[in-house]
Amino acid sequence: MSPREDYAVVGRPGQGAATRSRIVRVAADLFAKRGFAGTAIDDIADASAVSKGTVYHYFSDKQELFGEVYACAWAQAGRALDEAHAPATLAAGVEAILGAAATNSAPLRALSAVADQALGATRRRYIERDFCATLLRRALSGDRPGCRDSQFVEVAMDLVADLIHDALRSAPEVGADADVIAWLVDGLSR
Repeated sequence: MSPREDYAVVGRPGQGAATRSRIVRVAADLFAKRGFAGTAIDDIADASAVSKGTVYHYFSDKQELFGEVYACAWAQAGRALDEAHAPATLAAGVEAILGAAATNSAPLRALSAVADQALGATRRRYIERDFCATLLRRALSGDRPGCRDSQFVEVAMDLVADLIHDALRSAPEVGADADVIAWLVDGLSR
């Protein structure tokens, strides 16, 4: 079973959840392989063995579907961190995310490369920031001075989200990016 097969799809409960999940899984594969522009709703419908109308029943357009795929990819990264015993530090968490993205076990790198085109920078950043908030809460829950200041947390979430996004779009060199992120966050928290 591929890691994407366990996506926890957020959406309309009840009948059709399996169909909706299948559409999201198939779309994730196609978007990761072909990009946003290279993937048509017709392709997603055909590969999901549903009609185009069924895809539009669950998603108003391709952008909304990509948003769901991208949010699920980040949620999957979070579950991978949970399963690997939540990292003790922010740097370890970031390194784990970047390490997972450097392999083919998660479509984050491929999806991140087209997220601005598909969603726009604001929506893309919102999805990444939401994930980074969880990561930061885990990593900064200790007794570090300044870590509970809401302004610090806001700045740190933006910083970490942007740095992870940039690292996913660049070379798969994990250690240096994680070190830079840890250094910056440590500096902010003093």
